[in-house]
Amino acid sequence: MYKAVIVDDEKKICQLILELGDWKRYDMEVAAICTDGEEALKAIGSIRPDLVLTDVRMPVYDGLELIRRTTEMGLSPAFIIISGYKYFEYAYSAFKYGVIDYLLKPIDRDQLNEVLEKTCAMLARQSAYRQAEDTIRRWNEQVEVTKRRKMFRCLYEEAENFPKDREELEERFAKRLVYPWQQMLFLRTNRNLEDPSSVMLAEKLQEGLKRAFMSGEDAGCRVCSETVRSGIAAMLDMNDSGREQMKSRLISFLHDAREMTGLFGNNWVSIGVGDAAGSLAELPASARRAEEAEEARIVLGGNRVLDLSEHRFSRITLEQIAGEGFRKGIQNALETLSGEAYRRHLEEIRERTEITPPVAPEVIRQLQEVILQAFSGYASGQPDIAEWEDMEIRWRESLEQDCGLTEFFRDLESGGCEAIREWKKQKMNREKLPIRLAKAWIAEHYGDTVTLEGVADLVGLSPTYFSTHFRQVEGRTFSDYLTSVRMDAARELLSTTAMTNYEIAARIGYADEKYFGKVFKKEVGIRPGEYRKLYQRR
Repeated sequence: MYKAVIVDDEKKICQLILELGDWKRYDMEVAAICTDGEEALKAIGSIRPDLVLTDVRMPVYDGLELIRRTTEMGLSPAFIIISGYKYFEYAYSAFKYGVIDYLLKPIDRDQLNEVLEKTCAMLARQSAYRQAEDTIRRWNEQVEVTKRRKMFRCLYEEAENFPKDREELEERFAKRLVYPWQQMLFLRTNRNLEDPSSVMLAEKLQEGLKRAFMSGEDAGCRVCSETVRSGIAAMLDMNDSGREQMKSRLISFLHDAREMTGLFGNNWVSIGVGDAAGSLAELPASARRAEEAEEARIVLGGNRVLDLSEHRFSRITLEQIAGEGFRKGIQNALETLSGEAYRRHLEEIRERTEITPPVAPEVIRQLQEVILQAFSGYASGQPDIAEWEDMEIRWRESLEQDCGLTEFFRDLESGGCEAIREWKKQKMNREKLPIRLAKAWIAEHYGDTVTLEGVADLVGLSPTYFSTHFRQVEGRTFSDYLTSVRMDAARELLSTTAMTNYEIAARIGYADEKYFGKVFKKEVGIRPGEYRKLYQRR
């Protein structure tokens, strides 16, 4: 429904227009009636109407001043001038301000509705045009986004196919470079910025990049960015002035990014800086360098701009830190499923990484892979182990988002100990399974002839191993357990039935009534008949 505002210092004129207009027919609603230009301007700013019918001569602001001030507010409703013959020439001059029609006083019903009908048709056309323009704009934006995503994917995943000259870049990805220098940045935080739950944060960070590098009349820099590889990659297009200001702008942006990501519950932000490229052929190398620089946060910590040209790392290798002894130690810890042994070996390695200059980031990631491969190797050799793949994915994701060696080793420890605890639990359950099966069978067949050899055969174990294992799990011998089950059944029968001792003995697996009585007294402390009398008294 369209909204209209009527403005005239004569209230009766306003009321007449309200009564004569066929508003419902033209899907219009009169949202306000005003008697001077100042009141009307406030109403227009608040209501944002589609149509304003205004007198020419009014207190405070006349009709032309009202139109001018409305335009300055950035609003563009359709204006219809109301005028008497005396001021017609004045009203006619208003057409240069975009007035679409006029009404002469006294107001005529047919003339008013004819103007309303024409205005309604014009508003409908404008709405259709705007919708078409919005559709085209959104389509163009989507095409631009799609091409930009393809460009960054190519840069990081198919670098050998990345365009070698600007003409090819513009043709394939609609990306036009205007300055002589390009440079790549790579930003990450402790959240996967490609995850759907991080869309808002990623957008805010990309907007912040644009403000940082493209603000000012002589910024000398343009930037485009895209989420990729769990972070945000940005391509800077700069002149010499832009290059000189790049670091200071980047540090300023980092400050804003830290505050921004903190609002989303994040702990750190790190930005890797690639080398400046004087040609497109050098850009993939700049992208790799930026990602490698950002990865250095695993050693240097986060909340900083990381440029590998400004840092020096130790040349110590993984073998020097964690040789064959470490690998064997981890394997032994896994074979024995000892979380304590795993923690001890890990602590030894952690102490060896506390050196100056710091260990190279790639050495730390190599250590990560050695440990993960040891766990994967153990899991693959244990066919009954469940859920290792999901566990490994979660562990890797956590390690990839670590910031600093303290957090990294803490995650190595917690992830490894979690796996060991789970595997130990699964192992215990597997070892208890034959015993659980044996107990379930006994619960159904205790009244039959039951032998240790027979039950061992049923659960697939040798009698000797079954006997030993049963005692380890249950804390008593197989014979004692069987007797306990039978005596529980005897107590139930003695207290709830009138069966004779002979019948009960036969029911629970004893052929000899006297032997049953002897066993019952030994287990319960009284004879079967005494037990029955004791229960009956209750």
